[in-house]
Amino acid sequence: MKKITCGIELEVPAADLKTGETVAMKYCEHTGFDNGFNLPELSLGPVESLYCLNRLIRQKLKKLSTHLGHSGIGLVNFSEHPFVKISPEFYHKMCVPRPIYKYWREVRGWDHSCGIDAKAHMSPSFGVTAERAVDAVNVMLGFSPAFIAIYANSPFEGGDITENIENRLTLWTRMFADCLYPSDRNAGSRTSYFASLKDYFQWMYGDNFIHALPDSCSHFKACGDVFVPLEPVTYDAFFASKGVYAKGIIRGETRFIEPAVYHQEYFQFSKFIDARIRFTLKDIYNPSEFMKNLDAFDEIAENIYIEMRSPGTNLPDRFIRETAGDQVADSVIISVCALMKGLLCNMDEALGHLPDDFIALRTSAIRESMSNGSLREFAGKMIEIARGGLDESEKWMLSFPEYIFEKGISNGMRGIGEFNSGKKLDSILLERMLQL
Repeated sequence: MKKITCGIELEVPAADLKTGETVAMKYCEHTGFDNGFNLPELSLGPVESLYCLNRLIRQKLKKLSTHLGHSGIGLVNFSEHPFVKISPEFYHKMCVPRPIYKYWREVRGWDHSCGIDAKAHMSPSFGVTAERAVDAVNVMLGFSPAFIAIYANSPFEGGDITENIENRLTLWTRMFADCLYPSDRNAGSRTSYFASLKDYFQWMYGDNFIHALPDSCSHFKACGDVFVPLEPVTYDAFFASKGVYAKGIIRGETRFIEPAVYHQEYFQFSKFIDARIRFTLKDIYNPSEFMKNLDAFDEIAENIYIEMRSPGTNLPDRFIRETAGDQVADSVIISVCALMKGLLCNMDEALGHLPDDFIALRTSAIRESMSNGSLREFAGKMIEIARGGLDESEKWMLSFPEYIFEKGISNGMRGIGEFNSGKKLDSILLERMLQL
C-alpha cells in the first residue's frame, strides 16, 4: 500500500455556556459550518502522519474554543444537541442558506430539517490506491458497527431520552422517508459489500437520477446556484448525452449544461452511507468514458481516499480527563483516525474478520452501543487488528477506544446513566464542555 495521507472532518455541537441552549453563530473566522449555524465544522488535512494531524486538531480546536469562549459559547461532548426543539422557524433560523438545500427540500422531497439539531460526526479520511479502494471501503463498512458502538454519543433528542444510544444515525431514514425520486430511497444505506470499482460506481451513478447541476466547478455546498434538469435524467443518460436544459433554483434562469469531468467529482455527495470512496480527477477524458477507465483509475485520478462517516463526535471533557487520565482524554479525537489507519495498514487481516451481516450489527450498535456483548467483543477485535497496523509510537492514540472497551460504557451510555439517576439534561450538557 502506498504512503497513507490522512485528514478529518470534525463537526462539533456548540452551546451557550450558561444555559446549554444551541447557538446560531452565523460567522466565525476559525471554522466553517456544516448544515446549520449551530454546528461548527473543521476540515483538516491531508497530511502525512497522525502526529501532524493530531497537532492540527488540537491547534484548531484551541483557537476555536478560545474564540467562542469570549462570546459565552462552548463546544459540547455530544453527537447531537440533546434538547433542541426543531420547528420550521428554528430550521430557517439555523440552516445555512445553500441552494442545494432548497433543491433537496423542494424538488427531491427530503426532510433536511431533521439534521439541524447539531447532529455531528467525526469523519476521518485516508488515501488508498485504486487497486485496494474497494477492499478499503468494504473494511470500513464491515467495521462501521464497532466504530458506532465505541463512539455512540447521542441518546437524547428534543429534551428526552430516545430508544437509541446513537440516535444521530436515524437521520438518513427520516431524511429520505418522503423522497419524491425512487432512486433516493436507498441513498442512506448499503446492505452488501462491493465487488469491484465498477460495482461501486454503478451503484453511485448508474440509473439513479442526477441531482441539480452546479453553476461552476465547485463543491456542492459552495455553488452560487444549482440547476434542475427540466426533465429528470439518470447519471448514465446524462454522462452519455450532449447535455440537458436546466433551470436555476434560485434565479430561475435556464441554461444548457454539457457533461464535464468535474460533474463526476461533484456528485460524490449523493450517497450517504457509512464509508465512501472519494476522488479528484484529471480532466483527460470524456465523461461517458469514465466507467471504461476504471482499470486505470490511479492514472485518471489526482487522488483517491476513503471517507469514514459513521463515528459520532466525542470530545474530551472534565469527566474523561479526571477519571481516565490525560492520555485517554488526549486521544479521544485522534483515535478515530488511528483506528482507521490501523485497519487499512493491516487490511488483509481486517478483511478476514468482516461480518456477513454488517447491517444487523449496525442496527444493534445504534440501539445498544457497548452494552451488546457480541458487539463489544467485535469492537475489541477491531482495536486488536488496528494496533497491528500502527507504528509503536502511534499506539497510544488507541487509548480512548481501549478505555471504552475495557469499561463497556460509551459516552452515550454515560449520559443515559446520569439522566436515569435524576440529573437534568442542561446540567449533563454543561458538564460536558470541551477540555483540551
